[in-house]
Amino acid sequence: MNMPVFWLSGKFVSISYLQIFIVPTLRASKPCILVLLLILQGITPSVNAQKEKKGFKKGGVVKLNDSLTIYSQSDIFDFPNINKLPYYQNDAKLKKIREMDIPGQERQMYSELKEYVKNFGIENFSKNVAMIWRLAKLSETHGPSGESLLLYKLVLKHHQQGA
Repeated sequence: MNMPVFWLSGKFVSISYLQIFIVPTLRASKPCILVLLLILQGITPSVNAQKEKKGFKKGGVVKLNDSLTIYSQSDIFDFPNINKLPYYQNDAKLKKIREMDIPGQERQMYSELKEYVKNFGIENFSKNVAMIWRLAKLSETHGPSGESLLLYKLVLKHHQQGA
């Protein structure tokens, strides 16, 4: 049986102690304290030990095996001009790519656009995002698996809001 406990004179005492030793002395002198003690006896909850707090579970290392982030799926991600040229532009190749932008020549356009994008300098990524997007669209059907997703990630990385 859990009995309510009170703090009295520097130690915990139970209600039975109060009823046996203190209540008879208070009965004669102060009836309101007696009423207060009886009320407290009825509403005081039992004292239980506090529950131990559980710490964090030790988490192991989570390894993400995302096969789509492997850039070796395509040879397009070797950019030889990245630290040599700030901006690559070849008007003859651009004209040839624009002429191939008709239905039925997607395969040839894919290979020409891929060769053009491979030569990009650092500024091309932010200025020619539309070319990378077009290459990603063509790569969905004509390129190796996973290449289009990697190109879309490249587009999202270099896309400028409002441009």
